[in-house]
Amino acid sequence: MEFDDVVKARRSIRRFKTTPVPDNYVAELIEAARLAPSGLNMQPWRFVVVKDREIRERIVNATPSGFAIKAPVLIICCGDMHVFQSCRKRLNELHEVGAYQGTSFENFTAEDFYGRVDTGETGTRAYLALNVALAIEHLNLKAFDLGLGACWLGAFENEQVRKIAQIDRRYDIVAVLAIGYADQAPAPRPRLSAQELVLKVL
Repeated sequence: MEFDDVVKARRSIRRFKTTPVPDNYVAELIEAARLAPSGLNMQPWRFVVVKDREIRERIVNATPSGFAIKAPVLIICCGDMHVFQSCRKRLNELHEVGAYQGTSFENFTAEDFYGRVDTGETGTRAYLALNVALAIEHLNLKAFDLGLGACWLGAFENEQVRKIAQIDRRYDIVAVLAIGYADQAPAPRPRLSAQELVLKVL
């Protein structure tokens, strides 16, 4: 499917068929997320794929999104709070493949990064929210490309979901994605015009 067709036709799906999602489709979703961009190529996203019905029901009960109970797959999208510990390794990899060659980052080091970025809990959570969201959008778009529907569940009882899915505190839970075959064909959502979005052109 052409990219423009995907972004124009994709909708958040809130009614799902109970038809199982093939394992190879789940693998393709994770692969699409794996290839998402991230700051300094840190790749902080981690995923818990939930197919077990009882566990799915318990997770959905920890959200206000009861409609997701029929989604045959939930993907809990997390970020690794220890991400900045691998900064030096990721930077070396970028230098080795020439990602910064001929740019102002050519001599950029981990020390340069640590000296300019908040790597405490607040800064880490902000970094994770932004970067994991990039991977989630790859998941969303790939789901539609595969003929699936998806809905981002952003409201949930964090501690309940963590306990149900047995997720270590090293991983910050950013969102839960409900995935399955759509049992609806939603109309296009109202969108602001481009003129309303562009504040100014300088």
